[in-house]
Amino acid sequence: MPELNIALAHLAVEPGRPERNLAELLRLFREAANGGAQIAVGPEMSLSGYCFTSREEIAPFVQGALGPAGIAIGQLAKECGIFLIAGWAERDPLTDIFYNSAFVFAPDGTLMKRYRKISAESRWACPGPAAQDNVFDTPWGRMGLLICADTYYGLPARVTAVKGADLIFVPANWPPGGLDPGELWRQRARENGVYLLAANRTGQDREMDCRLARSCVAAPSGAALLDRASDITTLMWARLPLEEHGCLAGLRRREILASRRREAYYRAVGNFSVIENLTSFLKLPPPGQLNIHCFVPGVDENPVNCLAGHREGFGPVSLAVLPRRSYSASEREGIEKFARSGKIAVTAGDEATQRVYFWTQDGEKSWPRPFSGTAPDAGFPRVDFGPARILLASLDELIHPELALAAAKWGCDLAVASEFHMGEGRAALVALRPIEQLAVIACAGNGAAVGLIPQGHQAGRGVRSFRDGVCSYVLDTGETRRKKFQDRIDYEALFSR
Repeated sequence: MPELNIALAHLAVEPGRPERNLAELLRLFREAANGGAQIAVGPEMSLSGYCFTSREEIAPFVQGALGPAGIAIGQLAKECGIFLIAGWAERDPLTDIFYNSAFVFAPDGTLMKRYRKISAESRWACPGPAAQDNVFDTPWGRMGLLICADTYYGLPARVTAVKGADLIFVPANWPPGGLDPGELWRQRARENGVYLLAANRTGQDREMDCRLARSCVAAPSGAALLDRASDITTLMWARLPLEEHGCLAGLRRREILASRRREAYYRAVGNFSVIENLTSFLKLPPPGQLNIHCFVPGVDENPVNCLAGHREGFGPVSLAVLPRRSYSASEREGIEKFARSGKIAVTAGDEATQRVYFWTQDGEKSWPRPFSGTAPDAGFPRVDFGPARILLASLDELIHPELALAAAKWGCDLAVASEFHMGEGRAALVALRPIEQLAVIACAGNGAAVGLIPQGHQAGRGVRSFRDGVCSYVLDTGETRRKKFQDRIDYEALFSR
């Protein structure tokens, strides 16, 4: 099988020493070319280091796209006949605005692509425009470019995949601690069906220790092809399989994008930056505590019996989530009777009827699965219960970050998924999808998971249970109403395809 050889320059960037850092980067790039690399990529802010407190402090280290670094890297790309990707603090010659940028140089030495980081450093950098042309064509297929924290929210990577990229390069400067970027990068690859290659850095910066920072390569399945740290400068390698015609396989990406429901996502474009009180603006239930109980049956155990046996463990307002399976008519009647007995809602997916059910004191509601609404902004089934607005969606539907963002802007506090089986990839989705400002609860025959909206760029919060029994959590919807959206998104590209 033919392969695409890519080298990652895992560089120990020394702060404030651009000439030394450029020399080391060029050395690594030349070593990569001599080793057979067809593409080589370096880390974010590879010339100056990362930590600067003001525009004045970083000013001596900024340069244009075709300043000394751009000229030298372009010349090396032409000499070696390979693609080279590098990032540094860029000064725009027309406006004198500073950007955190990354650049692609073609094998003929020309500057092929420039991308300016969207989630930029507030103290000195201007964020890049939402609508950027961040994809480029190569002999091996179309590829995309993002920078480090631009991969934190789901939509920048999704837009890049929608534009046709089957591989996304991510120059990064992401130290260890808090959210594991490797887990995040694997999820971005998995949910878009693309390869994702993150070239991180090493070394000690002014304010952060990156000696244990990891560079990563993820397959379209989300599998880790590379996940490695080095406390010294080193060259890392990724060898990606190509199809017989010499291009990356894009089947998984096309399959995922074909399952999008664009008409249900238009609420995602709404501007919520000036909304101070979501509860009053969207006429949501008053916030409060919702007791959540996911029932994971044991071998040959009926989850309905498990539900009945746990009746005394319910709080004042409770939501019970049952796994997806074939429920008989009598079992559904038993669940409805249980729900009528108090301030309890029960939800479950039915394998036989292909419907999702929601039982309350008011009786039974159900919707077909997959959801069949066709009206613009139709959304997905969502109900108000107790102190929460709840989205009912499967994890196959929640693989699309557009849905989670649209639901959050519909005022949904959480999404509930009733599943037949939940493996590692789906558990990761539950943990990371709340980044889109939507808590996620999933219950399956083999386990349950609760993912909560993270604070800042930290790890997701919540509990997981992959054992028989009850996975419980008390959700405070006062917290889920405090949302912060990344709206610097190319919505036109997202909805045009």
